[in-house]
Formats: sequence, structure tokens, C-alpha cells
Amino acid sequence: MTSICSRAVLIKSVYKLWCEGDSWEELFSSLSNLPTEFTNPYFAPSASWKLDIVSFNATLTPEQQEQYRLQFEPYLPFEGPVVLRAPSNTFSCVLHHNKPEKTIKHIYFGTFIADGQRNTNDRFNLKKRHYIGPTSTCAELASLMSNQILTQNGSLVWDCFVGTGSLLVAASAHGAFCIGSDIDKRVLRGEKKGKQVGSIRGNFDQYQMKPPELVRMDLSNLLLRSIPLFDGILCDPPYGIRAGARKTRSSATDMEIPADSHSGNTVVYDPDDVIIDLLDTAARLLTLGGRLAYLFPTLSSVDVNSIPLHPCLRVVANSEDKLTLLLSRRLITMEKIAEYEMEKREMYREVTKKSLIEQGISYNDLMKTVGNLGRSE
Repeated sequence: MTSICSRAVLIKSVYKLWCEGDSWEELFSSLSNLPTEFTNPYFAPSASWKLDIVSFNATLTPEQQEQYRLQFEPYLPFEGPVVLRAPSNTFSCVLHHNKPEKTIKHIYFGTFIADGQRNTNDRFNLKKRHYIGPTSTCAELASLMSNQILTQNGSLVWDCFVGTGSLLVAASAHGAFCIGSDIDKRVLRGEKKGKQVGSIRGNFDQYQMKPPELVRMDLSNLLLRSIPLFDGILCDPPYGIRAGARKTRSSATDMEIPADSHSGNTVVYDPDDVIIDLLDTAARLLTLGGRLAYLFPTLSSVDVNSIPLHPCLRVVANSEDKLTLLLSRRLITMEKIAEYEMEKREMYREVTKKSLIEQGISYNDLMKTVGNLGRSE
């Protein structure tokens, strides 16, 4: 459990429950009836201890906390010393209050096991970060995505739409060696309107972490060998809602490209093709058992099990984050379960395309509903 808490950003704390009650009388009655063979080792002269009072939905003054501690004296016959820093045992009384009355709803008592990593949200807070953009992923979600792909020390992790590098910050914090790619060279250089506004490297320097390798790359036309390479891929694909995608032009034209063009010889990248390319690339480049985690916008009314599919990838998690009454985004995690066969590439891609259309989760389905809603209003 301690190992889990060392990575969990949604856990506040974990306790081993001894007893509980709706009132102090009920709690102390249960505490008194605990078997001595269970409690005596905690009360031994060699066992140091402290007692914390934890409150939810109400703030307690130090005087109130001390008053609650004293109530436990008849029921906890400690013989060991009180140690406030790193005692043998930390006991916790957790008070759950009603809102807004602030009356006690329920009381829990037990031993403290570990804290979760809620402080991650503060340490990597976007408001304090050197370089961010309008689509930078918040620290909590980035950590969740890194956990979803089982990042560990030495993992090779790739973000194929790296942007300002938020997802790779989380993966690096978990010990990964990271690679980021993007088609927009301004983002990779940290430029805005021709001026330097920061850099991905600056973010990693801020947290004293090894910066990722950065490559300007087009997901629709990857110049990479088709060999299993990455332990994990995580990304927030541009889906045409907050930010649109672009890809390399498929054939040369006579059109003149401005010298200061940030996207070069590119055209609009159809959002459905983004997903098809993403899943196909993950199936090719992930190691067997490697994972892909990405964000996918859908209508809130769509069946929760309606997600893009690929024959080489198995869905292991599908979590919904409601953005509005109409729109949601899903954190989808997929695991590579079969080796990729190049001669079946067109079939693989057709399966993904068919899953988008038949389940009503294509970009056209999304924008048609959004557009109809706008016209009705």
C-alpha cells in the first residue's frame, strides 16, 4: 500500500481501520471491545506513538484537537513515549462532519499507513511553471496518465504531440527516459509571434529533471523503423476543438511557402485520421505489453464503451471526465497484446476507422451535434 501511495495523486491518505461509530460513545465502545492480542503490541513500552486528529468538512482549532485527544486516554493505555516525528505508530481519529451544520456525522479510528501524492498538484502546478500553452495538461491528469502506462525507472516514453511537455514532466518525475515530438517547430523552440517565451527544456530545468529528447516529427508520415521501441506512449491529440492538427502535405505543389512559416508544407490533419494514425503507430512501436494512454473527446450521451479499437491493442481503462453537459473527454488506456504484422496494416487501419463511424464517435458526429446545438440556441 505504501508503494501505491507513493504514486497515487487521487489518494489523500490510507489508514488501517480499528473501529468506527456515529458518536463518541459508539466509537469508544467498539475500541474497548477490540481483542487485547491485537492492541497490546501497539501499547508496548518500546512502541513510540502519536495521535492525530483529522477533520473533513470542518476546521478544528488546536484546542479542539487536544480536547478530542484527551478523550482517548482511558481507552489507549500507551506505555511507550510520545514521538511527534517518525514514531513507531501514528494513530488517527478521522472526523467526518455534516455540511453546513459542522456537526459530527461519523468517526473513524485507526493507524496511519501512508499519504498519497496530492502535493504533486502543487509541485507541478501550471501556474508556477516556466513554459505553458493553452492546451497544457494539468499536473494531476498528467500524473494519472503516466501511472496508466505504468511508467517506472528506465521506461522509454514518447509523447507524439508534445506541445509544452506537460505529460513528459510527469513521466520524467516517475523515472522515465522521455522523447517528445511535434510538427510545430515554434512549440519545440518555445516561440510565440517570433519571440522566445520559454522552452520545454526550461520546464525540466525548473524541476531539476533531465530534459527529453525533442524531434520535429509528423505522426502521419513517421520516418521511424517499425520495431517495438517504446514502453509507453501518452498524448493529448489535437482534435479540432481547442487546437487543430496539421500534417505534412502528401505531394509537392507549386505553392510558395513563406520563409517564416512555422508549419512548413502542411495541410489540415483530419481528426479521425489523427486517431487512426495514433492507434496504428502505437501498435507498431510499443513493446509487447507496452501501453498507450490518450485523451479522446466525445459526446456525453455516447455509450461509455464506445471507443476507437485496434486488433493489436486491448482496452484496459476508460475513464470519463465531463467537461460540459454535452461534451466529455475520456482517458483511454490500451495495452499491446499482439505483434504488429505490416502486411495487415490496411486491415488494422480499417478496423479503427470502422469503429469510429459505427459507434458514432467520429469527428463529424461530434461536430454535427455541437453545430446543431448552436443553431437551436
